[in-house]
Amino acid sequence: MNQFASHHQHPNQLRHRAEMLRRLAIRLDSIRARDLLALAGPETWDSPRAELCRELLRANLAQIDDAGRRLRTDARLLEDRAAAAEAAALAP
Repeated sequence: MNQFASHHQHPNQLRHRAEMLRRLAIRLDSIRARDLLALAGPETWDSPRAELCRELLRANLAQIDDAGRRLRTDARLLEDRAAAAEAAALAP
């Protein structure tokens, strides 16, 4: 699991943390850096250095996208743990 949850957290705490992770993922999705890539085309700035900057920006945006996916995955795992904890509490 991740560093956000201990094995002894209440299911509601786990769900709250999952919601926080999803909100952070949504914020990452809305980063305006994507606008930079659209504005930084060769018609705006064309040189080897400009292309290097565009490639770096693409790589950074891919890292941001990956971070959002990981946050969503961790959120699902937290919710799974919350459901498992509730099921275990109800088991005879």
